[in-house]
Amino acid sequence: YQRRVHGDSINMDKVPTTDKHELPQTTDGVPLKVADSTPAAPATVPQVEKKEAKEDEDEDINIAYRNVVSNFPQEVKPRFVALKHIADERELLEDKLEKEIDILERKYAELYKPLDKIRFELVTGEKDPLADQLAKAEEYKTPIVTKEKPQIDIEEIKKSKGLPGFWLKAMQNNPEIAPKVMPADIPILNHLTNIHEELLEGNSYKIVFTFSPNEYFKNQELSKTMIMDKDDPEDCQEGKGTVIEWNENKNVTQETKKKKQKSKKTKVVKEVIQTIEKESFFNFFKTRKEPEESKSEDGSDEERENAIIAFEDDIRMAEEFAREIIPRALYYYLGLIQDDVHSGCDSCEEEEEEELPKGKKGGKGKGKQDHQKMFLHLLLQV
Repeated sequence: YQRRVHGDSINMDKVPTTDKHELPQTTDGVPLKVADSTPAAPATVPQVEKKEAKEDEDEDINIAYRNVVSNFPQEVKPRFVALKHIADERELLEDKLEKEIDILERKYAELYKPLDKIRFELVTGEKDPLADQLAKAEEYKTPIVTKEKPQIDIEEIKKSKGLPGFWLKAMQNNPEIAPKVMPADIPILNHLTNIHEELLEGNSYKIVFTFSPNEYFKNQELSKTMIMDKDDPEDCQEGKGTVIEWNENKNVTQETKKKKQKSKKTKVVKEVIQTIEKESFFNFFKTRKEPEESKSEDGSDEERENAIIAFEDDIRMAEEFAREIIPRALYYYLGLIQDDVHSGCDSCEEEEEEELPKGKKGGKGKGKQDHQKMFLHLLLQV
């Protein structure tokens, strides 16, 4: 069988075997410490079995390494021993790096909070912009000549406090989220006043949506918690959503249909009410877990395949809110980010970095300045 390590395959059938299973030694006779590697286990294996699978995989790799290197001539073996020592040291540093990155992310998550609070107050109109917030805009008092046209209703903003529909507009201008927003969702999402992220234990996180009082549901907040595997922080195990307390006849995720059904025994025709699931952004708040392996003999399980698609959609949407919409909401609201920004186009990657502010994905440069100027130009029109 094969194991994958950092993108390379090791075919165990072709590895030379030896009766010597002692660890290779350095030139001073000290046994070499073999570092643990962390290749990902199959996503569908349960938690305990997954950990055991990783341990087995690590052991297979170590055995393969020992079997290969122990058969090398003595005059070349020290070179590989030294290289393995370097690889071990790198893995230790990588582990340390991951821990330090986690500490930094949590530190800056706290620093973001007061800024997000001010953004919330400006968007909802609770507070007006302060002088110090506008001070840097003095150099942009002269309107900038541009062919770009705003995708927002300036006249509507003049009549309102804050920026009505700020988060809805940002979502509609995001290529990953926009297709999930159905016409029936729009009146509800107009009540969306804030979106923020909370970092949880390990690599888990929560996306929180705050709503103003509305006629659709009783909840003030809806959230989606993405629970990550403790052993494999890149693997999402569950997306736990808030149970929405819908008001009567306001549930946009379902519809009822009346259907006539004839009894086989009595031949009497009765009217049956069926509940059918509808497409809606609010399906995102359903709790979904990683589907288990199919038990059907032919391997075809339509229900499981649909569950996998829905679960993967939830993961992509949660990541999009965390990495794109929350930190870059202003640019999405103004429609300054094009649909192909992060669609995976390799040929346009360099051009995108120049044109767009990248937030967590990096990229400071002319593009960010241009969008800031466009934004301030729109402000001056208001």
